[in-house]
Amino acid sequence: KSKEKLRFVIVTMGQGRGRLGMTLARVLPNNPTLLAVNTSDQDLAQIPIPEAYKFKIGGQNADGAGKNRNRAKAYFKNFAATNVYSDDKTMDALQTFIAYYEEVLFHPTEQTIIMTVFSSDGGTGSGLGPMFTASLANYMNTVKSFRIGEHDFPIDDVTNEIPRPVVIGLTPKCQISSGVTNLQNNIECFLDIQKSIDAG
Repeated sequence: KSKEKLRFVIVTMGQGRGRLGMTLARVLPNNPTLLAVNTSDQDLAQIPIPEAYKFKIGGQNADGAGKNRNRAKAYFKNFAATNVYSDDKTMDALQTFIAYYEEVLFHPTEQTIIMTVFSSDGGTGSGLGPMFTASLANYMNTVKSFRIGEHDFPIDDVTNEIPRPVVIGLTPKCQISSGVTNLQNNIECFLDIQKSIDAG
């Protein structure tokens, strides 16, 4: 019975974890929703999901991070989208992502598990993954309500009648036989993850 009230949303970041995301979508229960985040149009095109579930970071001219974590981080930090719903002129990457997918990330009665899946040794995945996951987790841990259609739903942490989504980050370590750049990215990625854990 509790399994029936669970729903999964899988957010993949980078090329390598797109495949892992598709595998998770096949094996997890209750028909999970798969969202793909990337800095490359070419990599996004390889994931067989509706275009509406593909989220590009880095602007029109960005074409991947090229194993450069700092480039992927810069794309995330410098992201700006016009906000037509409020007086604020722009929204950052996370605000825009939430605005696009609010009705996917929340549910008024079912417990949503959001799994972010990213590589630890590439550019986009290892650069975006820790930042995006920490930002999304912080948002989900503090947001008071969400909106579906025309209705606002206040999250109820006491009775859990309207449950708060849970964010889980998932990344594998790279193989020791990987190249020097991959190993360096892997180390830096896990250092970023540890910083997020230490910061709560």
